[in-house]
Amino acid sequence: MNPILSICIPTMNRAGLMMQALQSIHESEIDKSKVQICVSNNCSDENYDAVLALIEEMRNSLKVDYIHQAHRLSADENMLETLKLARGDRIYFLGDDDYFLEGQLPKLMTLIDEQDPDLAIFNGIAVDANNINLGTHFTLPPKEYVSLEETFVDLRDKGSFGAILVKRELLKETDFRALFGTSHAYGCYWIPILNNPENLRRIIVPDFPLVALRTGKKTYNHLKVYFSDIPYEIETYKKLLKPGLPQKLNKGFERRYYSKIESVKFLIYLIQTGMDLRKIESINPEVFKRIRLRTTLAYVIYHSGIYGVLRLIKRRFLTTGDIQ
Repeated sequence: MNPILSICIPTMNRAGLMMQALQSIHESEIDKSKVQICVSNNCSDENYDAVLALIEEMRNSLKVDYIHQAHRLSADENMLETLKLARGDRIYFLGDDDYFLEGQLPKLMTLIDEQDPDLAIFNGIAVDANNINLGTHFTLPPKEYVSLEETFVDLRDKGSFGAILVKRELLKETDFRALFGTSHAYGCYWIPILNNPENLRRIIVPDFPLVALRTGKKTYNHLKVYFSDIPYEIETYKKLLKPGLPQKLNKGFERRYYSKIESVKFLIYLIQTGMDLRKIESINPEVFKRIRLRTTLAYVIYHSGIYGVLRLIKRRFLTTGDIQ
């Protein structure tokens, strides 16, 4: 019997964090016969012996498929490798540095059984390297969408890896491959959803947080993702989407996206995370030409001390303690 849910976890050089991700599943009180774990190790340099030992233990009650890549793949390619292992009707993509919150995975299984969503996008809790709660990752009200336009406007940039549940049939390998190089190929479910607006899928934001999303050090280049990969993704959508409403919605997202990444507020955020804004010029010269003066202003504001004070106030109100 095929599982109801396949949890897909691509991993690379995060053996310690991967243990917590797996344990959050292993320790959940769910019907494990309905769940499959799919892991693709992207030719890690780290020792994964402890992870493999845990996987062997998990196999007593769970279906676990594990593959170690012989050669290093791109992030998008490794995501697809986990999907190839999946046999479940629903796919949940989980980051190897993220984990399910205690007691919440049973709610996910109930959600699948009772609401049968085509796509569910979850609010997540942002945590640091020590599992300290940094606040809600997104603030999305619980909702079931009835308008494709409203769905796309609200959720197009909210489908974080680690916080989405999607029907397997919406993840076409051809669409996935077409989005290689975007760092968001897993979001290819938007292609069939947009190209068939007359057949609105059941898309929801559930009423409970499901995962802890790690904000620590990532293995990818943030500036490249924001100023090269996602712009490339938008251009690829233009080639894959049908004329009419699908193209109109993508065009609207394009306007909103550039407005966001070119704003002083966003540039300050990048500085705060340690990014060197001068590197944008080599990544996307056209955008850098437009924002050159704003990058200077962002540095002035950040180093003036005002930004630090505002962040301190915000964090004091958001931080509520440890996530267990």
